[in-house]
Amino acid sequence: MRGDSPTWTSSSTESPNEAVAWIRYISKIENEKLDFSDYPSEETIRKLAKALDGDEDELLVLAKKVPDDIKKRVMQRPDAFRKIANLDDETRDRLLEEIDDW
Repeated sequence: MRGDSPTWTSSSTESPNEAVAWIRYISKIENEKLDFSDYPSEETIRKLAKALDGDEDELLVLAKKVPDDIKKRVMQRPDAFRKIANLDDETRDRLLEEIDDW
């Protein structure tokens, strides 16, 4: 590999070499031993989430990346997100409970 993630194909025609490359790449991710960054790219995370039927947002957050739809909203209303971020935990939890009840 040149530092890029292997090309992911979820087809049953995937060669054994491609499968081994993905296993090695996932192992490097799990063990935080990527040669080119601390975390895989957003594109790779999205592919892994799809292939593993996982939660894309959860995987992105674990990789310390902000999902695009959230990033867009923060950019539109940074003032609102700053206010929420500055709340103490108890107040923020109450606010989130109230929002969930809507």
